[in-house]
Formats: sequence, structure tokens, C-alpha cells
Amino acid sequence: MPTPAILNSHPVSVLKKEISKTNIKGYSKMNKPELIVLMMKVENKPRFHHIKMREGKSAAAPKVVAEKKMTKEEKQWQQRRDRLLREREAGRKKGKKKQKSITLEQVKANLANSYSGKMFKAADEMIKNSKSKNVS
Repeated sequence: MPTPAILNSHPVSVLKKEISKTNIKGYSKMNKPELIVLMMKVENKPRFHHIKMREGKSAAAPKVVAEKKMTKEEKQWQQRRDRLLREREAGRKKGKKKQKSITLEQVKANLANSYSGKMFKAADEMIKNSKSKNVS
């Protein structure tokens, strides 16, 4: 009787051919795990008793992909990126100065001394003056 390991040793194309020989319908859009589940069902299992472990290359073995060679420009960008990452990491290790926490009063004082703060004060005075004239 086949086991999931035995079925997994075969490529999807072989599994689909075996299923087509047994007149099981609705398998064409299934992926490998779904095909194995279909073949391992109690009612279908005896139909695949002849399937043995695949010899040689195993379908479950990971494929080795050849590494793409980088162009000169890509190498330069890689080196720049690596250098920036090293500098960033070195900066973290040095322990850069932390920002001081600013209180609300300090923010108000900074705003009052700035140009926009003076403009807000002038606008507030104009509003107060216009209200006091309207009240009188």
C-alpha cells in the first residue's frame, strides 16, 4: 500500500497520470498535497497499491538555484548598502545622545518667542480689541 512519503517522492505529473488511469474525476486543478490526500482516501488507496518509492532523484529534494552574477553597478550598490548598515549599527552601539523630553511650558515659551508666536499674539490682541469696541 502507498504511504504519503512514497507518493511524495513522485512528481505531480506522475501522480496525475496514475489518477487518470483509475477514472477518478476532478483532480486536474489540484496541487501535490491535495492529490496525495485524494490518493490516500480509503476508497482510493487500493487503486494505487502498485506505486513504489521513486529511485534516484527525489521530488521532495530542494532544488538548487544557481546564484545570479551581479554586475559591477549592482556590486557597488550592494557595498554602499552594506557600508550604510554598518555605520548605522556602529552609531547604535556608540549610544548617541537621546533627545531631551520637552515640557509643554517649554513649547509654549519657544512658540511665544518665535515669529509665528508673535503673530498669534498680535491676532489675539486684535480680536480682543474688536470685541471690546463692539461691547461698548
